[in-house]
This record gives sequence, C-alpha cells and structure tokens, in this order.
Amino acid sequence: MTDRTISEEQRQRIQERFAAVIRATTDVVWVTSPLGEVSEPIEGWEELTGQSFEHYKGMKWLQALHPDDRDRYIKCWSESVKSAKPFECEYRLGSRGGWRTMQVRCVPVLDESGVIREWMGAHTDVTERRRAEAEVLQAKVLLEQAQEVAHVGSWVSALLAPGDSGWWSAETYRIFGLPPGDGHVTADSFLHRVHPDDVGFVPAALDASVRTGQPYRARYRIIRPSGEVRCLYEQGDLQRNAEGVPTKLLGVVQDITDQRRAEDFREASARVLEMLATDRPLEEVLSALVLATERQSEGLLGSILLIDKDGRYLRHGAAPSLPREYLRIVEDAEVGPAVGSCGAAIFHNRLVIVEDILTDPLWSDYRDAAHRFGLRACWSRPITTSDGRVVGAFGMYYRTPRSPVEAELKLIGTAAHLAGIAIERRRNEQSLRQSEERLQIMTRATNDAIYDWDIATSSLWWNHGITTVFGYRECDVGKDLAWWETQVHQDDLGRVTAELAAAVEGGGQSWTSEYRFRRSDGRYADVLDRGFLLRASSGRATRMIGSMQDITERKLTERRQRLLMQELDHRVKNTLAAVMSISENTVATSDSPQEFARAFSGRIQALARTHEALARSRWTGVDLGETVLHTLTPYTANGAPSHTIQGHNLILPARAAAPVCMALHELATNAMKYGSLSVPTGNVAVSWEIGPGPSRSGEKGEPLAPADSSRWLRLRWVESGGPPVTPPTKRGFGMSIAEGMITYELRGVVDFEFPPAGLVCNLLIPLEHGASRSAANPQIT
Repeated sequence: MTDRTISEEQRQRIQERFAAVIRATTDVVWVTSPLGEVSEPIEGWEELTGQSFEHYKGMKWLQALHPDDRDRYIKCWSESVKSAKPFECEYRLGSRGGWRTMQVRCVPVLDESGVIREWMGAHTDVTERRRAEAEVLQAKVLLEQAQEVAHVGSWVSALLAPGDSGWWSAETYRIFGLPPGDGHVTADSFLHRVHPDDVGFVPAALDASVRTGQPYRARYRIIRPSGEVRCLYEQGDLQRNAEGVPTKLLGVVQDITDQRRAEDFREASARVLEMLATDRPLEEVLSALVLATERQSEGLLGSILLIDKDGRYLRHGAAPSLPREYLRIVEDAEVGPAVGSCGAAIFHNRLVIVEDILTDPLWSDYRDAAHRFGLRACWSRPITTSDGRVVGAFGMYYRTPRSPVEAELKLIGTAAHLAGIAIERRRNEQSLRQSEERLQIMTRATNDAIYDWDIATSSLWWNHGITTVFGYRECDVGKDLAWWETQVHQDDLGRVTAELAAAVEGGGQSWTSEYRFRRSDGRYADVLDRGFLLRASSGRATRMIGSMQDITERKLTERRQRLLMQELDHRVKNTLAAVMSISENTVATSDSPQEFARAFSGRIQALARTHEALARSRWTGVDLGETVLHTLTPYTANGAPSHTIQGHNLILPARAAAPVCMALHELATNAMKYGSLSVPTGNVAVSWEIGPGPSRSGEKGEPLAPADSSRWLRLRWVESGGPPVTPPTKRGFGMSIAEGMITYELRGVVDFEFPPAGLVCNLLIPLEHGASRSAANPQIT
C-alpha cells in the first residue's frame, strides 16, 4: 500500500466524518468560493429557507437575508476577504416560518501561498435564545422601573463579612442617596451608611436569621451623603450550600420614611383631637400639633400665629422650637401684604413661599431679626375655619434657603387644616359656654318658666322657673308633654291643645295662648304661654322653645280695673247727685250766702277725703272706722243731722273695701235723699263687730247663709229721727248695687228692715275673702 493510497483512505474517512458531523448538527454548514458563490447544494438550506438550489446558487442566496441586514453582512464579508480572517455576524434569514435570527461564523480556507481558496461557514439558529435574552432584558428593565416607582431595591450580599463584595440594584443605590453603580459594595461600606444608633440592628437581625432559619428582617436608619436621615426596612432569604452552611443573602430594601412619618403624623393628629376632646388648653394643643409637624420634615421649625378678634394684629399661638426673643419681635405685628410670610398669607388668604428670607421683599421689616436667629426660609399657609374665615397662619421655618417638595406642601396643608379645626372648635366651645352662661343668667333673672319641647320625642326641658313660679319640686316635674297637659285646667285643655296642634302643623314661627295652669298646691294660675317654633328645611316643626308667664295678678288687676271703671261710672253719677243734694240741703238750711259757702265746701271736702283714702291705698285696704266717718261727715256737718259710730279697729282688705265703701255710700246717699239725713233732726248709728256667720232664716224660711264658726264682719246701719219709713215697692238703683256688691262679690248677706222709725240695714261679710286685722279695744265715735 503506497503513501498516496493511505492518504486517499484518510481523506475519505475525514470526508465521511465531516458529513456525519454536518448531519448530526442542527446548524447549516456550507462552502463557497472565495467571492462567496455557492456551486454545490447546501444540505439543509432548502428545508430552512425554502429556496431550491437553482434559487440560491451563485450569489442568489443573499436574497434570503432580511433587506435591512443584507448590506451590513456584505460589508462584514468584504472586510474579512481583505483581511483573510474569520468573522462572525448575525442577521435575519427568511425561513418557512418567518424570519429567523442566525449567528454565522465564516472561516477562510487558504492555499499554500496564503490565498483564500474557499470559505467554510455555519449558520446557527439563535432565534429562541435572542428572544429569551430580550425577554430577560425587558423583565430586568421592568423590574428596575417597578423598584424605582415602589422605592424598593434588591441586593445580594455575601453575609456581610468584612471585605466581601455584594450587588445592589440601581434603586438600592438611589435609596442610599448614591449614583447607581457608584463604587464597590462591601459590608464595611454598607455599615458606614447606617445611623450610629442603629448600626447594631443589622448584624443582630442577620445572626438571628442564621440561628433560627427564619427570614431575615431588619429596620434601621441611614444617613445619606447629603446628611438626610431616612428610615429603611429590608428582608431577605439565606442561601445555603449542600452542607447547610449559609453562603449568600438575597433581599430587598424599601424606604419607609414617608410611610413612617405619615403613620406618626396620623397618630399625632389623633392625639391632638383627643386633647381637644379632653378640653386641654388651646396653646397646649397647638404646640403638640407643631411638634408633630416638625418630626415630618428634617430641620423644620414650626409656628402658628393667630389674629386678634378685629383681624388686625398677629398673636402668638404656638412655636415650641423657635427662639422666644424672636417670637417677642414678631408679636403684635399688624397684618399686611408685606409683613413676612405669615402676615402676607393671612392678608392674601393664600400659600406664601419665601425660599430665601434675606432676599425676599416680604421680609424687609423683619429680615434682620430672622437673620439674627439663623432663619433663612419660611413657607406659610393661612389657617381657615369651616366657613372660610381666616384665623391665623401656619409657618414652616428652615435654617437654609430652600423651596418645598410636594410632600412638604401636603404636610403644611394638613397641619393648617388641623390647626383650623382646633381653633374653631375651641372658639365655638368658648362661645357656647358664654351663651350657656348668659342663658343661665337670663333664665334666673326672669320669673318665667322657660321650656324646650322636642316635638319628635315629646320630651320637655324646664328651667328652674317651673319650681319657683308654680311651686313644684324638681322631682315632681314631668319631662314630657303629657305631664304639662295634666296641669292645664280641663276647661282650657281642649282649646289650648287644638291651638298648639294648629301652630305645629301650620307654617308659622310662633304660638301664643292664655290658659289656667295648676300650681303645686292645687290652685290655678293664669298664664301667658309664648312659644317659638324651629322647623327643618322641609318645613316640619322639630322643636318649640317658649316661656310660661304667671299673669294671675295682671288678670286680677284687669278685673279690678273693669270693676273700678264700672264703679267710677256709678260713683260719678252718685257723687253728682250727692253734690246736688248737699247743695240743695245746704241752701235750705243756710241763712246767708256766706253760711251756704262754708257748709257746702265742708261737705264736698269730706266727700273728697273718702275718695282720697281709697286712692291712697290703691284699693288694697282701708280703715273701716275712717271710711264710715268720711262717708257720713259731709251729710252731718255743723251737727245736724247727727251720727254715731261704734266698733273695733278694722282694716278692710282690698276685696271687701270697695263693696263696703260703695254700700255705705249708697246708704248715706239714700238717707240724705229720703231718710234720716234728709232732715236736721235725723240720726244715723253705725256699729260693727266680728262674729260667726248668719244662722237665721229669710222671709221664705231659707237660711241666708250657712251657720259656721268663721270670722264674719257684722255691720249694722240704723236710721232714726227722719221721715216715717214705709217698705218700698221696688229697690232703687243704688240699693241694688250695694246689695249686689255684697252678695255676689263677697258672698255676703244684705238684710234690709223698714220699721217706721227709720231704715235698718245689716251687712254680713266673710273675712276669709280678704285678709283682716282687728284691735282689741272698740272704737266709739
């Protein structure tokens, strides 16, 4: 066997092996000329691209490449031809199922002189791999975006051992205030960022997780390069090797500063409202609110300024962290458009932001004071009540020039709103207390019984007047309308309840009625009831507030006035008749005009004195002896006719005074006209005593009054020396009035006797119908 034969056999075996490799691989392997022309069929090309040999031989195989990738591939081929070096490239190749991404590697085959003899290459389908890589990349991008939105970062740590490196996501860097990818992450560099007071929390939490196998949990603060303190929460899971030894810690970290501050502020707000509910002083409540607000923003110094009741001057509300000397300087400043941030906010009723106090014109009058105490920025928001009234301003001071971020604008708005609630509630409570005090004073200053009737529940509230005016004890006063109805006189109840129902059902605002109301002792008082109705927006009456005024005395006075008017009318007539009779009698008995004038004047004056006595006592009571004397004196002047008066000292009460005086006057007038006082020889004897009630019978056998042991006034009028008396066929007007007044007004008895010697009249009057007083010694005139 020659060397050539061995070489041919080896070549044959190599070709067979090459063919087997091509069949075994999924790649498409090909061979072209130095210029890239295909001269032999490429195994698998037709199955992949759908091109037959006639369609891809020569350079036509380039038609299978994506038009956007074709020039780039040709350029890459050309550069490789010039350099005679292998090259790799990716392009899209048309296939039966659409465009496929192919990774192509081309290797030049050189002859002995180094010239390219042919090209050999392979197409590897990397479509699925590239798609998977794209999906992974997209997922990574989405994950980073989600972490950025949620402020959640991810990390990998080699158990935080000193010198061990780790990996942080971009958001983790941002959470720590660092540019993404800034520096090599180690345990030392991480712990360097942790707040000194919390630096022990992380190793302790990791040690607990290693010992117990529980997930890693830690909460701690960090200090960013800017000096800002943030609160973080992180959790992770340990990865262990086959022996169970922890090797890595994978976890996530979240910035919970804003959440913690929001929770703290909500809790603080709840405490502020609780302080309001427990009636703590307003300054204490506002100070707690300012301190809670200060904890939400690094470097914040809070302040609340109030305006006085006239809306002109600023008053200190709360500023626990600001220097007291500075507060004294701005105290009592007048509200205006250029009086610092707070004064301008109140004046314009809008948010005022001053980023640098030293350059802002609003602070021209107070710039030196602010600079003296290191205050450089101030934002202020007006504090308003629920009805839009400005009552003050909430100020946020900082020691460096700065503008607010969105969270701080929301913070100052919430703080100002809470301050408005606190101020309005306190002022409303103060106003309510003052109103209640005034109401209590007013209700105690009046003698009326004031009530508040809840129409829906029929419940009644009474002030103390129901006890002082009508004598009830508080425990005896009912709390509903039914109790009031039981106290109204039954003869008035139907009318009053009908009037009340009509007022409630109608559309009016007030109700007025007069009726009788029972006192605690059972007697009835005349009352004037005035009620004011409160109605809902629908017009339905919901409450009635009113007062019951005891008008018993007024009603009695009105009745007395009516009686006095009637009496005045009758008395004027009788007085004129008496004057005429006195005049005629005086003329008949006078010998000269001078004597007539003296006698007539004396009698008229005596008559006037009787009326004066009644007027002086305002008809509340008169002395019976004086009344009898003043009644008879005008008719018995100069000793003819004569009179005799005998009886105990007695003050006639108001109820009895007028009827008795009228009866005596009518008896005297009648005696002057027709009886013993009409002649010079006549005489009248008046006597009285106090004894039991009458028991004798009248003309027809009926008792004049029931016999009893009560105290009665027994007054006897006896005429003598006058013309003979005969029983009259009818009673005159005057005698009828006298008899009616005694009988019906005083429930007494009038008894007339007509013996020939002169008229006899007996008056029996019960003293229980009026207070009386008598002396032990009799009065004799």
